[in-house]
Order: sequence, then C-alpha cells, then structure tokens
Amino acid sequence: AEDGLPVGILDPLPRTPHVFEEQVKWPLENPCGRRQFLERYGEHTAIAALAVIVEEGETAFSVVGDIAKSHRRYKHKEHGYLACQVDTKEEVPGDPASQTVYVNLVGAFGLSCAGCSSTRIAACGLRLTYHLLGPDFPLDLLLYADDLEAMGKGPRGRRGISLTYLFLATLGYPFKWAKTRRGFRVEWLGMETEYPTYKLGLSLVGRGSAC
Repeated sequence: AEDGLPVGILDPLPRTPHVFEEQVKWPLENPCGRRQFLERYGEHTAIAALAVIVEEGETAFSVVGDIAKSHRRYKHKEHGYLACQVDTKEEVPGDPASQTVYVNLVGAFGLSCAGCSSTRIAACGLRLTYHLLGPDFPLDLLLYADDLEAMGKGPRGRRGISLTYLFLATLGYPFKWAKTRRGFRVEWLGMETEYPTYKLGLSLVGRGSAC
C-alpha cells in the first residue's frame, strides 16, 4: 500500500473470500415444473415469493452520511493507465511529444478500482465500529462506495448510530455533514425507504436520473 493500490490492469484486484463466498451454484432446492408440482401436491399448496419477511417490533431509525471524495483518499499505482488530456495543443509546434498530459496519482470517478479500494478501506472502519460497540448496540451499517446508512432500533440502536459517526469521524473519515440526513423515512442511493411501513421506491432524485 505504500507504493499505491492496484488499478486492476497489471495486478488483478483481489477477492474477499472471507466476506463473499464464491458462488458456484444457485442454492434452490428440489426444482420442478409448476404442472408437476400441482400434480404431486394437489390443492394443498402455497407458493411463496422470494421476498423480505417483515417482523413486528420497533421501527428502525436511519442516519445517512456521505464521505467526501472517498475515491481520492488513497494513492494509486500503475499511473501510466491514469492519464488524460484536455487538448492536443503542442508546446513545440510539430512535436506531438510536447502535448500536455495530466496524470492522476489518486483515484478518480469512472475507475472501478477506485470504488473497490475506497470501499475496502472504509469497511475496515465499519468492522472496527462493530467491534467497539459490541452486541449491546443493535444496528446495521450499509456502505456503498462513499454512501453510508446507519440503522438502529430502539434507544440503544439510535445511540449506536451516534457513536458510529463519532468513532468514524475520530478515525478521520471526512463526512460531508451538510449532506447528512436522518429520520424514519430517508433517501439513499436514489431509493427512498419508509421504515414504519417498510415501503421502498425511487426517490425524487432517483426518478429524475431514470428519466
């Protein structure tokens, strides 16, 4: 990491087998055709959809945060693949080698390795936060690139959310506090979630991007 993190061209980006198991098959059991199913079990049947099962209990409270310029918070290597030009103006007329080339030394939007590496770095802080809080503060932390959503139920869950942002800020995570949002109904990644009724749909921003 001292020399920079890989872009993914010369050095392939590593998998995270301890977090995501390699999927080699779909774990669906005893598949059969619908006709065969009805012939076998008759009228005493029920076919469930693969969906989220909503449990009764306290409503989750959510705080959404944004990490400022997370893709530029670490150094890359393989700089030769991160160059760009604004124009082809030649400082020395007739000499193409005199054109100005700009080289990114850190991450940039459009590079899949930027999201991959910044997310892995940010995830270290989340794992540490889970470890520091322990089981007494029930909450869930969702991270996608530079967008974080912290959800907790009950007083201890909400206190865990506050401690989460305190710990991460202490570790140096540069949050854009002006973009922080909270409530029982929040927008995250273009989706709007209403936790009291567990409704999920496109937000106004998401609908505008989809049109």
